[in-house]
Amino acid sequence: MSAEALTQAEIDALLRAGGGAATQEEPVLTPEERDAAGQYANIFRTAAQDVWPKLTGLSITVSLSNLECMTAEQLISRCPEKLLMAHNTHTGDLAGDLLTVLPEAVALELAGAMTGNKAEFGELEQSALGEGLGQLMGTLCTQLGRALKVNTQVTSTQVIPGTNSSESITRPIESLGPRLICSAFKISAGSTGGEILLVLSGEVMDGLLEAVAKARKPERPKVEPNRPSSPAGAETVRPAVFESFDTQPVPGRPGNLDLILDIGLEVRVELGRTAMKIRDVLELGPGAVIELDKLAGEPVDLLVNDKLFARGEVVVIDENFGVRVTDIINLQERIEALKDS
Repeated sequence: MSAEALTQAEIDALLRAGGGAATQEEPVLTPEERDAAGQYANIFRTAAQDVWPKLTGLSITVSLSNLECMTAEQLISRCPEKLLMAHNTHTGDLAGDLLTVLPEAVALELAGAMTGNKAEFGELEQSALGEGLGQLMGTLCTQLGRALKVNTQVTSTQVIPGTNSSESITRPIESLGPRLICSAFKISAGSTGGEILLVLSGEVMDGLLEAVAKARKPERPKVEPNRPSSPAGAETVRPAVFESFDTQPVPGRPGNLDLILDIGLEVRVELGRTAMKIRDVLELGPGAVIELDKLAGEPVDLLVNDKLFARGEVVVIDENFGVRVTDIINLQERIEALKDS
């Protein structure tokens, strides 16, 4: 039988039987990629444990269980049958798409805690979950900036409900490219548990590698201009510089504080706080009364740079409100509160 008489399927079968076909290698993470993806995953985990309990009031624990590189087909087979998938896009120093996959039960537990409805996943719950994931991503970007010195944001979260075989789920996964970096997290939220998948595109991975490399690169020492170089073997002689003891700073007050005394600061008076579900916020209208966490007559808080500075009582000055300071932190603590201004 000539080769021309064989179909392509028959040729492939013969090659497989004879061991002559090159097998496609499974996608794997390099050590550098695993390190960079691990840093991103740990920041995501920390952000989730910080943001979600505040939004839902639930006891939530998140732990990283696995980190691997896979194809779109492998990821689709890994997804739960019924799921909610959130799509975001990094912009700035990191660019590219990422997906967050949640089992339907976990998504309903989180969203239902925010809306007060855990019976079914409707449009309000979908919006609440998108808001919660959006706040998580905002916190993640802030922490990435601190850890890796990158300036990045994410687009608004698009939440997509479906099954692991529906086109609305498979199409965004396949659009991420041939190599997907997947972090698996075990989550316990209230009475429900499951697995969350965080999926990064190869484009985001490339940006992470570059950011990690720059963060680890030591800074070059500054070279003073116009300084003549010394001949080989010659000692460098320069005048000694001694600290001046002419003036002594006031204890607890930096000596150079006078340089910033005319800078303006915003002082905020906080009457009280409360936590509300998204459903209750949407139902607010004129005449609604919101109960705060402070009793009538309790001192109000004065905040500078979002840090407690003093406490006082509300007074009326002519037709304006004011605050009479009744308690204030000491001078050193006040200076510490101003450092981040």
